[in-house]
Amino acid sequence: LEANHSVTLIAPDPGESRSQDPAGLERVVIRRAVGRRRVRAWWEARRAARRFAGIADVILVHDPELVPVLAIGRWKRAALVWDVHEDFVASVSDRVWLPRVARPFVRRILVALEKVAQKRFHVILAEDSYTSRFPHAPVVPNSTWVLDDPADLDLSSPRVVYVGRLSR
Repeated sequence: LEANHSVTLIAPDPGESRSQDPAGLERVVIRRAVGRRRVRAWWEARRAARRFAGIADVILVHDPELVPVLAIGRWKRAALVWDVHEDFVASVSDRVWLPRVARPFVRRILVALEKVAQKRFHVILAEDSYTSRFPHAPVVPNSTWVLDDPADLDLSSPRVVYVGRLSR
C-alpha cells in the first residue's frame, strides 16, 4: 500500500480490529477454517483468489492448507507465493484438532506438500531455521513496525503482551 500497489486481503472477518485497516486495503471476507471443518473454507478461499487471478500480479499465501488448494489449475498472470512463517511439519504434534494417530501421516503429507509447493509456488521464509528444506527460498524476516516516538512505558507494572500462537 505504501508503494501504491492495490492490495486485497482474503481472510475471515477480523471483527472490531477491521477499523485499524490501513487506508486503501480491500478486504474479501471468507469463512474461518475451524477444527475439522475446513474444506468449505478452503474452497471459498480458492474461489475468492480465482476472482483476482487475471488482474493480480501476486497471490501470496500464508496458510499451508491453502497450498494444495491453490496449486491446482492455472492462475493466468498471477505469481503464486507461499510465505512460510512457521515450521508446519514440526508443529503437527501440537495441533489438538488433529487425531494423534493421524499426525505421523500428516507430517509425511506436509513434507510432500513442501516439495510440490517448491515447484508450483515462489517460496519465501520468515526466518532461517528451515532453510535446509527450502534451499532456494529467500528469507524475508517478519518484522513489526514500531512508532518513531512510542508512548512512555509505565515501569511500575512491567508486562509484555504477545499476540500470536505459542507452540512447543
